[in-house]
Amino acid sequence: MPSSTSDSERVFDRRAIAAFVCALLALLLPYEALVRASERRYGVHRARVADPKTISPRVDGFLADLAAGRRYDTIAVGTSRVESAIRPDLLAPHFGLTENLGIGGVSSTAILEWLEQLGLRPKLLIVSVTPMDLTPMAIVRGQRAVQRASISREEGASSSVNGPADAARIATYTLLHGSTDERHRNLGEWLEFVRDGGNVLAFLNNEDATGPVGIAATTDGYSPSSRIASVADMEEPQLGNVAAEMIAHEAETSARLIAVVKRFRARGTRVVIVRIPTAIGIRRTEDASS
Repeated sequence: MPSSTSDSERVFDRRAIAAFVCALLALLLPYEALVRASERRYGVHRARVADPKTISPRVDGFLADLAAGRRYDTIAVGTSRVESAIRPDLLAPHFGLTENLGIGGVSSTAILEWLEQLGLRPKLLIVSVTPMDLTPMAIVRGQRAVQRASISREEGASSSVNGPADAARIATYTLLHGSTDERHRNLGEWLEFVRDGGNVLAFLNNEDATGPVGIAATTDGYSPSSRIASVADMEEPQLGNVAAEMIAHEAETSARLIAVVKRFRARGTRVVIVRIPTAIGIRRTEDASS
């Protein structure tokens, strides 16, 4: 009797393993085929097929350009005002290859200091200055974003193998592209993709492409806005606590911005400070705070 029971358990184990392998292959192979098709169409690295929803893809795209040998003559930095206002394609004929590095909620100071760390010396820097740019919160947010992106890219570029675990991971990623971190998509992202009617190949390349493929691939960072503001929006201040934070820390944040601008100018970069047109309510609040 014990032998019969043991044989039954072994048969069950084999069937369970076989069922697991079949289910795994049924899920894995179609996904792997889609990932390979996505890479053939868009490449291995994240393509600019959608407006970034987070800071990291903006920074990733710029680092990918640098790694590919692309160098910009003109770079615009600032918050979302720059992101939605400055068109590189219109500036390029006059000022050379142009990149819009405006990022929502991120201080121009943080991006300027990052460009300095990268050793870049563009011919022209367009710097937007707003209350947000002069807040410690926006500076720290930018520093964290560029640090995460830089570390991630360095780790991805590293070819060193430290032990069996690294070797196994590299072998798995080489065999199954769908197993890599940049090809993972969580349930929330898939639900958003279904809701917004996205293109699956674009989505597997860039997690921000949950909806229709946009024009981000050809705009060098420029993210146009199609929203038309109401009269109430135009008159409402909408600055919240930003103005108060700027006033509380303006001496230190202004000095920091001035210092990095002076360093760029000392190296031969022309720096132009601009104020992007805004709603009258916001402009009045900024004027009253300055």
